[in-house]
Amino acid sequence: MTADALAVSRESRAALVDTGGRFLVSDQMAARAKELGMQAGGLYFRGRTGALGEVSSHAATAILGIFPHWVIDLTWRESAALPAATAVTAYSTACAEWGTAYLSGLPGMDRLADLAERVADAADTSALPLFAAWQTQPRPAADGPRAAAISDLSSRREAAEEDTRVAFADQLGVLALGEQTELAALIDRANVASRPPGTPMGGGRMTRTSSGGPSD
Repeated sequence: MTADALAVSRESRAALVDTGGRFLVSDQMAARAKELGMQAGGLYFRGRTGALGEVSSHAATAILGIFPHWVIDLTWRESAALPAATAVTAYSTACAEWGTAYLSGLPGMDRLADLAERVADAADTSALPLFAAWQTQPRPAADGPRAAAISDLSSRREAAEEDTRVAFADQLGVLALGEQTELAALIDRANVASRPPGTPMGGGRMTRTSSGGPSD
């Protein structure tokens, strides 16, 4: 892992998290969840962990890491009859539909998909079973639709996010430096394009110095 890759990972973090988070609370997610008699949050838990197959709520809590066990337990009780494969399909379809709604036709998105898939495909999945499960899931065709607070949740989330940033930076080595910064810029473009009108821009946008290096 290089310092440049770590800078790209840290600088693109906000745009990447914001964009992904927007999908999780989207109309597309809510619509697919409703078809299954669920709330969008329930489909997030069941759909995301469903890539591993029929896991217990106890295992899902451990896999996700930062959510209270009672939230996961409640979701599993309320959706006990839902097959994992069905949840995964609904989750993936909602994601593809969201991407089509907000990013279809946006310049650079095919390149974003290419760079991101290269990073994901080459990533070391050791001790990352959920990532490994999603790494092997089928992807949309190129021409198709691409809780109660707990006291330490904030610190646990930040620690998990920093671990994720470092891990992402380590996997960026599959790309050349120019491709790494290009990926960050394209993530930012997707973030801007999917942001609701009037929403202020958050931190984490990548800017370039005159020499081409990252700058805050």
